[in-house]
Amino acid sequence: MSARLDAVAEELGLADARREALAGGGSANQCFRLAAAGRDLVVRLGGDTAGLGTDRDSEWRLQAAAAEAGLAPAVMLARPAEGLLVSAWVAGRVLTRDAAREPAMIERVGAWFAALHALPAPAGLRRVDIVARAEACLARLPAHGDAAAVAALQSLLQQARRHCPPCEAPAACHHDLQHRNLIDTGSGLVAVDWEYGGLGDPAADLAAYACYHDLDEAGAMLLLESAGRPAPPEWLYWLCRAFDCLWYGWLQLAGDTAAATAADRLRLHARLGLRPVA
Repeated sequence: MSARLDAVAEELGLADARREALAGGGSANQCFRLAAAGRDLVVRLGGDTAGLGTDRDSEWRLQAAAAEAGLAPAVMLARPAEGLLVSAWVAGRVLTRDAAREPAMIERVGAWFAALHALPAPAGLRRVDIVARAEACLARLPAHGDAAAVAALQSLLQQARRHCPPCEAPAACHHDLQHRNLIDTGSGLVAVDWEYGGLGDPAADLAAYACYHDLDEAGAMLLLESAGRPAPPEWLYWLCRAFDCLWYGWLQLAGDTAAATAADRLRLHARLGLRPVA
């Protein structure tokens, strides 16, 4: 274990706790579970991920607000400048991709989104525009990948900008709700990994979930209806394409890490008409 983890464990009074390295946490983060008598915590030691669109300050503010509503783990300690976040351990099952696509689960996720988007936005949250984030990602890509593919995606984003009206009622959004970030406790759903969260378009938050899980039109409409956010199919289509562009750019900038499986990447490139990343 690192000296950094040792120092955090001592600060928390858990120097002799049982330690377990956890999978996930993002492309540059390390997560550990510390458990001792009566205390069970997750320590996230963050790396340098600002170039991937994370915001550590918005992360803890939003997670803390969501935790009060039962939507996220409680925040026990946060030092955004250091990338340190300590959360309560949440017992339950992490969703599989197949489970996330089941109609009953889509309805539960829609209700979870409705509760999140109804929260009063905490002070200090950054504003997130999914199209602008995708444009910023792609602008950094010529040195990382296929220039022709990037140009095609930039053109796609211009179309998305024309077809997606400005959000008139921004809300607190997770922006990265995929099955790996959802825990079913039996009595509810709890989301982790809030580092891409912020004040944004609720429909774009839903579009990201639809894209991550390749929901068909019926599944996507069920998600929006369950969240109380009906949207025209064409609008949803363009929000999904904007998210695809963002995800493609993120994968390239992140070095195409294990954050996405090979099957996920193939589906993404098929939707965008691209060759798979080597």
